[in-house]
Amino acid sequence: MRKSSPPPLPSQAPDLRVEVLGLSLHSAFQPIVSASHARVVGYEALLRADDGSGQQLLPPEIFSEFEPHLSPARIHQACSQVHLANFALEEHKGWLFLNVDPAAMVDRQAVIDEFGRMLRLSGIEPHRVVVEIIETKVHDERLLAEAVAGFRELGCLVAIDDFGAGQSNFERIWRLRPDLVKIDRSMIAEAEESAIVRRILPRLVSLLHEVGCLVVVEGIETAKQALIALGADVDFVQGFYFARPVATSAGAGPAYPEPEQLRLQFERLVVALKHGADEREALDLDFFQCFTSGFETCLAAIEEGVPFFDACSTFLAVAGVQRVYLLDELGYQVGTNAESNRGVYVDPRLSPCADASGSNWFRRSYFQAAIRTPQSVHISPPYLSVRDAQSCVTMSIAFESKDGLRVLCADLDHDPVEPISDRSPRDSRIFRH
Repeated sequence: MRKSSPPPLPSQAPDLRVEVLGLSLHSAFQPIVSASHARVVGYEALLRADDGSGQQLLPPEIFSEFEPHLSPARIHQACSQVHLANFALEEHKGWLFLNVDPAAMVDRQAVIDEFGRMLRLSGIEPHRVVVEIIETKVHDERLLAEAVAGFRELGCLVAIDDFGAGQSNFERIWRLRPDLVKIDRSMIAEAEESAIVRRILPRLVSLLHEVGCLVVVEGIETAKQALIALGADVDFVQGFYFARPVATSAGAGPAYPEPEQLRLQFERLVVALKHGADEREALDLDFFQCFTSGFETCLAAIEEGVPFFDACSTFLAVAGVQRVYLLDELGYQVGTNAESNRGVYVDPRLSPCADASGSNWFRRSYFQAAIRTPQSVHISPPYLSVRDAQSCVTMSIAFESKDGLRVLCADLDHDPVEPISDRSPRDSRIFRH
């Protein structure tokens, strides 16, 4: 039975291992790599311990030993001191990422006083420390905001950890305005298996960039996951694929990836990324070429004065074409849709959106692209149609008519589970009647 009375906090003197409640605490550091620089720019500190019998304990086991005897603030203080001491002793370059449980947060002044004291004793400059706020439920968000303000006042950077899992939400992003956001490993694992998540991830990264946050993806374990992360334009990557955590121990120096090894690894990834992008572009062009001639024939008939619905009838008979419609120079729809004669199913619950006459589509990318370069066929990225809440792509072309500028549009089927570039035009369901 371990002692039940709270022990003193670890010594201020740098030491690779510190005794707390009978456990020998030490650190493991996992490199965080810049996707652009192809080099290590920081290290996440991970807590490790052994109980004297040779058994190694991971954080959940360590905290279960500490929680009956120490407050969250004292546990956080003990862990931070261990990591700061080890980081300084190993003379690492770059950032030190320190995990902080919101439950351990105290008020702003206490953060400035206590954490500031630990930084001074370690000799580590505040701007080299990234405080990671673990994404868990917080009962007092005001107190959390004050504590974050304290870390910022010291000169530290602030990160939101495990975003995309558990209690994560954008409300905390808006409120705390972190310098970095770490996307949880579960999202990159899902992206490896799901085409939908792969499409969402770049948009999530873009949104976080708009807020002013640099983005880290953690938990990368395979080359495919690394390619997905780089393709999503993340700033930093972390995971076993690049480097495993290395534990500190007396007499054993760190064994991190060599700079040349990382550089070659990223060179291979960039080549694969470019090859994949070129291949997808070629496949997409081939795929849509099957529709372009029919779309242009439809336009030619309209320009010759053939009534709109008659001009569209042949094109609408092509499998995969949902509807054709006209917009004016401001994006307002002229008349109703010419719908496919195959009777595309529309959920009756969405019937309020069935009549599109007079609707305005100015904001849509297919309209913007068409009016920028008239007489050229444009193909939009996939998007969700308000007509039937289904994913589609839209072909568009701007032309001059006797009534002024018009934009001819055609919505085509799109299966988000089967991306355009992953299917052959002739094998796709889009050509099946």
